[in-house]
Amino acid sequence: MNISKHSFVTPEEILSDVLKLADDEGFKDNSKGYYTSLIQQALQELAFDTFFDERTESFDVPQNLRLEMPKGAFNIKQIYLFNGTECDIANSKNVYWKRNYYTKGNGSLSRDKWSNDDPFYDNRSTPNSNGSVNDPSYRRAAVGSSFSELYYYNIQAGEIMFSSNVRSFEKVALVFNGTGVNIGEVPFVPMLFREAVKSWVLNPVYQIKMAKAEGAQFNKWQTLFSINNTALNKPFDGLWAEAQYRAKSIDSKQREDIKEYICRFNY
Repeated sequence: MNISKHSFVTPEEILSDVLKLADDEGFKDNSKGYYTSLIQQALQELAFDTFFDERTESFDVPQNLRLEMPKGAFNIKQIYLFNGTECDIANSKNVYWKRNYYTKGNGSLSRDKWSNDDPFYDNRSTPNSNGSVNDPSYRRAAVGSSFSELYYYNIQAGEIMFSSNVRSFEKVALVFNGTGVNIGEVPFVPMLFREAVKSWVLNPVYQIKMAKAEGAQFNKWQTLFSINNTALNKPFDGLWAEAQYRAKSIDSKQREDIKEYICRFNY
């Protein structure tokens, strides 16, 4: 299946179904903004469940060594350093995660700083009893590399903090999972998720209906909620399970097309 601009539906198309089923075409019970927010939340939950929204973005290397995580990012998968353009990254370098690392741009804190007096960490800057050096960067130096070629990062409070030698590069590329749609953006929905998103939105809408209703009206909305909830959350072949399967099954080209089109149409 090829994903094109015509393979997405607008919030209005989702709402045209939802509002009829919720008997709220005049927005008597909820505002349009609330319904749009529910559509956003549905896509975000699907992204959290399936990691279908995979993105790659590049940034200038921050000279203060701190880069705010991209909007909508929740799972950093890879980080690379390179010079020049994204079309010429043959000499890119991998950036490794370093536990407990922290910096404000000058100096750093970490539990393991390679030359330790702490008895729980080896002092790897000096030879051990058999004459070898434990620091892996020194082992690389022995075969022609150097300590400066070990690049690392850590993440705290939504900021990516880099080792000081990262400054020798111009660009940093992040590979990460996104939330499908960022808060405040127009949530265009891939058609393969349409029914699941519609049903997901209806659940809280029906719950609001039940909270306001009494007697026969309460029974009516409770019945509709039960029918919708079963269709949505039925194990294995419910609408949400089907959407998860579709999200996990799309190939890399389809992922790229979704990344290109989602939330980018003029509205």
